[in-house]
Amino acid sequence: MGSANAFIMVGGSDFLHNGIYPTHCLILHENDRPWWVLTPIFRFQDECKPENCKIVVWIPTAEHMLEDALLMIGIYVLKDKDLVTLAKRFFKNKEKNLAI
Repeated sequence: MGSANAFIMVGGSDFLHNGIYPTHCLILHENDRPWWVLTPIFRFQDECKPENCKIVVWIPTAEHMLEDALLMIGIYVLKDKDLVTLAKRFFKNKEKNLAI
C-alpha cells in the first residue's frame, strides 16, 4: 500500500463554535499515478446510510490536482447546481468502479 500525500478536511462551522465540523475528507494518494479519494465522515455510526456513504475516486490531472480537488468538493459535497449540471454534460468517462 502506498502512502497519502495530502489531506483536505471539508466541513462547516461546529455548532458549539469549536472550529470546523468535518463532514468529508479528501485524501491524495500518489503511487504510479495520483488519485483523490473523497470519503464522508460521521460522528455516529447510524448516520451512515447508503445514500450518503458513497466514496468517490478521481484520477486528477497532473497540472491541476488542487483544482480537481476543489471541483470534487463543489460537485459532491456542496452539490452546486451549476457545477453538477456541467459535470453531467462534460464528464464522458464515468467508470462504475470509480464511484463506490
